[in-house]
Amino acid sequence: MSSGFFSISDDGRLIDVSQVAFPSEDTLQELVAKYPRLLSGDEGSSSGLNDWLFVAREMGIPSEENQGDRWSVDHLFLDREGVPTLVEVKRSTDSRIRREVVGQLLDYAANASIFWPLETIQDKFEATCGGGSLDSGEVLSEFLGTEIDPASFWERVKTNLQAGRLRLVFLADELPVELRRIIEFLNKQMDPTEVIGIEVKQFGAESFQALTSRVIGRTAEIIQRVRVAGKQWDEEMFFNTILQNGGPEDAELARLLLDWATRNQLPIVWGRGRITGAFTPRVGVPGAGLFSSWTDSRVEMHFGNLKNRKHFEGEESRLELLRRLNAIPSVQIEPRSISGYPNIPFAALRPNGNLQKFLEAMEWVISVVENDNSKAT
Repeated sequence: MSSGFFSISDDGRLIDVSQVAFPSEDTLQELVAKYPRLLSGDEGSSSGLNDWLFVAREMGIPSEENQGDRWSVDHLFLDREGVPTLVEVKRSTDSRIRREVVGQLLDYAANASIFWPLETIQDKFEATCGGGSLDSGEVLSEFLGTEIDPASFWERVKTNLQAGRLRLVFLADELPVELRRIIEFLNKQMDPTEVIGIEVKQFGAESFQALTSRVIGRTAEIIQRVRVAGKQWDEEMFFNTILQNGGPEDAELARLLLDWATRNQLPIVWGRGRITGAFTPRVGVPGAGLFSSWTDSRVEMHFGNLKNRKHFEGEESRLELLRRLNAIPSVQIEPRSISGYPNIPFAALRPNGNLQKFLEAMEWVISVVENDNSKAT
């Protein structure tokens, strides 16, 4: 019986095209990694750019801090809003697609949002690019285009992780009715996490191959909800929020940090967090985040960004910065954090003289970066 789907051969024959089963789950996984556009299904791209940044296959997930990986999710992607997208692939012939896969992916999401530091995702992305002989910076720049700054993008990823803003994708050649109902139910209950299904089918005849992709479970209500991206913070919103949450002392300290950055003519990037806001002074050309001041009364140090600067590539200079910060009473950052984004609570900077020592450490970083820039020119 004809499927009503035809291909025209090179010699002009009309050939019936029928659905073809994927030979293995791994085949389907490889297609998703190679063609991320499949995750957009039949909804298309609103930007004209690739909507998905491929981070890794078999992305490990621990269940405890500082422990090895307990699970691995089939794929990790990031969208252009920095939302981590966990994709679990199954064929319809796999009995686990009925219910077991739901608990599996929920386990992954619950632990990934807690135990994935930003640098783990960055390192995996760089390793994936390196494995394909690609430059990670070029891949990221091509993905983001000219409108999104890489440092701001990674800050969005971190904010989304902290807020539990994830996307869970069940992908198969056919999703059973039971799983579709679960997807729709979870989507209604799990704000800000989105849950969707993707059906990818393969068709073929002789030398012809085609794929179709369709989104399952994204209602009009859900589409409207996920379009509400993190708000763009500004100075007024930031200080109103920190005054309300942390009180006058925290607002005053954040003001001193912002004024210091302005006096030093550092560009300021305002965050797009849905829950917490931040401003980030940037240093050097191209700019790297120096630190972020958050509305939940903490300073986040950007060792992870600084390590991409020439003088801070090696550990010696980052350890020197660590030494200067740890010389501040009540500040004690672990040495293993010199590739990450450790936090310093405002309370540690409020005592007399502590903020000045912090700013002196930041001025040392600026002098090192500026010296590198002058040598380069």
